Amino acid sequence: MADSITGVPACIAPAATLSGWRYSPLCFLSRCTFVVKPSEHTPASTLEFARLFAEAGFPPGVFNVVTGYGPGTGGPPNIVFADADEGVINGVVAGIFAAGGQTCIAGSRLFVEAQMHDEIVSRLTERARAIKLGDPLKMETEMGPAAFKGQQEKIKSYIDIAQEEGASSVGYGQVVDVALYEAVFAITESLLPEYDGYGIIRQRTGNILPGLTPSNIYACQEDKWVVIGGNADGVFKRLMQTIGRADLAEDPRFVDNPGRTRHQEFLDGVIADWTSQYTLDEVMETMNEAGVPAGPIYDAADIMNDPHFNARAMIEDHEVSITPGESNTVRFPGIVPKLSETPGETQWLGPALGAHNEEVYGQLLGFTPERLEQLKQGGII
Repeated sequence: MADSITGVPACIAPAATLSGWRYSPLCFLSRCTFVVKPSEHTPASTLEFARLFAEAGFPPGVFNVVTGYGPGTGGPPNIVFADADEGVINGVVAGIFAAGGQTCIAGSRLFVEAQMHDEIVSRLTERARAIKLGDPLKMETEMGPAAFKGQQEKIKSYIDIAQEEGASSVGYGQVVDVALYEAVFAITESLLPEYDGYGIIRQRTGNILPGLTPSNIYACQEDKWVVIGGNADGVFKRLMQTIGRADLAEDPRFVDNPGRTRHQEFLDGVIADWTSQYTLDEVMETMNEAGVPAGPIYDAADIMNDPHFNARAMIEDHEVSITPGESNTVRFPGIVPKLSETPGETQWLGPALGAHNEEVYGQLLGFTPERLEQLKQGGII
């Protein structure tokens, strides 16, 4: 057995990475010591490995574990010694740049012996510039995008700092392809498979959901309406108990959706009788407390007064002319969707009513100025 140490190659890795263990015989035969730095949160398994090494007869100092908190034992670093071979740069690049949300390693710190500093920085810069970015599913891609929003925002902050310091960046985008009808088609639920699988063409059913009972809109006081979905078995029981009909909550006829659907009109009538006694706000408060899905049916006035619409900037104030010669502030719908970098804005509402009367009636249709004036005086145009 070796009785002296001649070198100190380090393998510093997260607790989940055990690739270093297979190098232990090499470290032993080379008369080197082996240093392991596990995560300070999960060092127990590594300490158990150290105990097994000792039981196996390895001399003291061959296998070493560094644990604990402090500036010297933070996230795993990359350590480059002066005698490192040509492959060290790829290892450093993998340790640093592979930590962008794609793997469990985080070799974000780099320690280099002083005499190698300038050479390592130069070679590392050259290699980093050659990294192939792109779709992580393609074979030629060396580094793909970060995997979650927090990492994306962190990377963006680094890019902003770099640009402030004079760097330039190349961005990649994509085309958003969507048709108007697809927005509605996406919420038709089982309409298509019902036809393709069973030959059923769904017909108009009003506000109900066939087979899901109760699910409908119900009148409240003050000419307001509420939608209530009590079609899940547990939710139906809570709904009935909340509106004072505990007897129906335990009625075997209504134990499941098929049974409730056979008595849909009766159940809708029971719910409607209850909602008609209360205001929309009172119904919503009661449903929320009972854990029953419900929502208000809005008209334009409700939308105007809803703080959520305003908080989302979905209501915009614009100056328009309602009465000729006067300017009025009128609210319009905001822009959707809202993109993080280019949220969009309404820059122009379009021409005023009658702005092109001269071109259309006069130039295209040949009306004389006198005829146009008569139409204006008569309130026709």
